[in-house]
Amino acid sequence: MKAYKKIVSIALAALFVYGQAVAQDSAEDFENDSFASGFDDDFGSGFGGEDDFGASYDSGSSDPVFEFSGAAQMEARLFPGRNDSEFDTAGFGSNFANRAIGINPQVTLGINYSGSVSEFSGKFKFNRQLFTDYPEDILQEFTARLYLGDFILEAGKMKLVWGKGDKVHVLDNFNANDYTDFIVPDYIDRRIAEPMFHIIYNAPVGMRLEGVWTPIMTADRLASSGMWQPALTAKLTGQVEKLMHDDLEAVLLGGENPIDALKYATNFSADSLYKDNLKSLKFGQAGLRSTFTLGPVDLGVSYYYGHYKQPSANLQNTIIYKAVNYNEKEEYISGHEDSVAYKMLVKQGMESEKASGMVEYIKSLDSYKIKNSLPELYYDQLSVFGLEAATVIGPFNTRAEFAYNLTNDIAGDDPWVKNNSIAWEFGFDIDLPIHNINLNAQTTGKYILHKNEIKNGGIEIAGLPKLSWSMLKNNYDVDYDTTGTYSRNQLIVDITDTFNYEKIKLDIKGIYQFETKDLILLPSLSFKLGSDDFTLNLSGLIICAFADEDSEYYAWRNNDFFAIGCKYQF
Repeated sequence: MKAYKKIVSIALAALFVYGQAVAQDSAEDFENDSFASGFDDDFGSGFGGEDDFGASYDSGSSDPVFEFSGAAQMEARLFPGRNDSEFDTAGFGSNFANRAIGINPQVTLGINYSGSVSEFSGKFKFNRQLFTDYPEDILQEFTARLYLGDFILEAGKMKLVWGKGDKVHVLDNFNANDYTDFIVPDYIDRRIAEPMFHIIYNAPVGMRLEGVWTPIMTADRLASSGMWQPALTAKLTGQVEKLMHDDLEAVLLGGENPIDALKYATNFSADSLYKDNLKSLKFGQAGLRSTFTLGPVDLGVSYYYGHYKQPSANLQNTIIYKAVNYNEKEEYISGHEDSVAYKMLVKQGMESEKASGMVEYIKSLDSYKIKNSLPELYYDQLSVFGLEAATVIGPFNTRAEFAYNLTNDIAGDDPWVKNNSIAWEFGFDIDLPIHNINLNAQTTGKYILHKNEIKNGGIEIAGLPKLSWSMLKNNYDVDYDTTGTYSRNQLIVDITDTFNYEKIKLDIKGIYQFETKDLILLPSLSFKLGSDDFTLNLSGLIICAFADEDSEYYAWRNNDFFAIGCKYQF
């Protein structure tokens, strides 16, 4: 069963996580901040919120310098809403001793080299998931940097953040995200480093120009099973399993070669769902960015070319297969007269005998047999035109981003490709005159264009009238929303305070989604003990999603946890 679940953990991922990624970036620095926020416009948990590898570089130094650093950490999580039997749902009132516990030990190691005109840095991470599932990411990052006057050349396995937003971005597109642990790890730890070439030109007029090229693309990672598997990917997994197993008998009765059908079903792999290999130049990414200052405002314009990191699911062959071949198993005894296609042809005025012949013809085509009736996954082509700005207004540090997301479905009438959309971010932070409190508030939004095409669309079979969504009694458009809402707006707030000469830090993060009324809280309290090298952290995750069962968070409403962790940096 694992093979089939893995198939589709990625499958309807296009409908799972919505929005863009989040991170702190500085226009003056090439180092990425490790603090995070937002889900999809993401939030970090507060544990390990400091960069493990904070070594500084001095490009003007005459003597080469090597530096080694790292961190060892462990976190234990108690899930009061789940028991210890594969994290099955359990009530708070049941036996407390059976509550689920998660243990997450991890070691990270870093090396930095700084010469007169060059620098090199690398980071390694060791944990159980990387050893078993993603061994290629044990080497987390490496970057080689060369200074050539006004030019800077960078290459390696890198994490690059674009956009002036603080902890929230809609213009950050080069790196994928790892959501197998939801949004709990810090943002920069969730980012997946990409092979990348980066050139920077610092013009004498005060303008910076950047060019980026990545020869391949990595997709977002989603949990294929367990407590963080997205609800919609689990649904599609069930659909594929049903098609491959429960309906196999009907398929065989329908005339397909029994040996071929059984052989295909038992040897099925996830690769069958993908049209292309992501490790190819076709999925390379490129971008240009210019940042500059006009008066008190820092501005930027950018262009990104690549693909969405989460696939769209093309269900056309699956729908046609079911419409033409069967509605109910009894059809294979009484004939095909109950098929959707037959009824449509007769309704359109075609004689019964001709309609029957047309359906029989379509059923005979290889394209409507089980091996070709599964969903097809494809990463939609994406171009992003971006604007960004940051300035200081009184005590407020403000920033904003705007993105126009252009796909191949400009008219919005292709149900299997994401429609064009616009996205925005606006926010500020301020030091309040109360103790050491800092308030950071961000809003993000997205609006999908041509929503009428989503509601009133359908699919077409060659030689047959259009199959409308109303006739199919379901809407399969990749952008379809069951509530009819094609905008998403959320408020992200982060409140921090420090005590005892900054040895104690309180951090409360929250995300509120206006359309679904979901609320997520991530409180954290950290203590620096003995020295700044050792940190004890108490944290938690609270998910309030009761209003809308169609909300992705609703499936995770029992995933609240309390955690205790410790971290030693060296």
